[in-house]
Amino acid sequence: MTSRKPRHRTIEIAGVDGAGKTTLTKMLASHLGFEGCKMDPFSDDFHRRLTYLRDNLGQRSVDAARSMALGLCILREIAEQDGPRVYDRHLESARMWWSVMGISPLPEEVLETIPEPDLVVFLDIDPEVAAQRMLRSRMESDVIRQQFGARCIEYLRSMALRRDWIVVDATAPLDVVWPQILDAVESRMVPGVS
Repeated sequence: MTSRKPRHRTIEIAGVDGAGKTTLTKMLASHLGFEGCKMDPFSDDFHRRLTYLRDNLGQRSVDAARSMALGLCILREIAEQDGPRVYDRHLESARMWWSVMGISPLPEEVLETIPEPDLVVFLDIDPEVAAQRMLRSRMESDVIRQQFGARCIEYLRSMALRRDWIVVDATAPLDVVWPQILDAVESRMVPGVS
């Protein structure tokens, strides 16, 4: 079996939309001198093409297409990573999505060989607070999205209990969350390893 250790230091910021992943990924990457990456396999063109699938094959075909795009994006990122990175979403976020949606595009034997991040920072947040933040940023928010977010948070909380993740209460303001993340990450980093 292939080693699950990443070739380069990999930190994943995990959480639901509205938790602050993008902002904190940029801040942490800049502070550490790592590349900051946002995993977003769903381009505008991709979303436009999903309309055909939804209209002709139903919502489950759209979920399957998103699942496959996410799997391909993970594999591409792993193959192309050429230095230390902080990811706004990565493997654990993909696992969350696949678990909540009940679709995995990759066979378990492939998933078992994918390198896990060296460190996962889970931005735990109340689903209602996340939904309110999404409304303020003019992104869509409705009851179904909030319920999906709640299921995602439940999944991430269960994983954080089983694994050695950093968990930060992202409901707090940025000036409170940032020092907590910085202290936790720096306490776990091995000097000189990239």
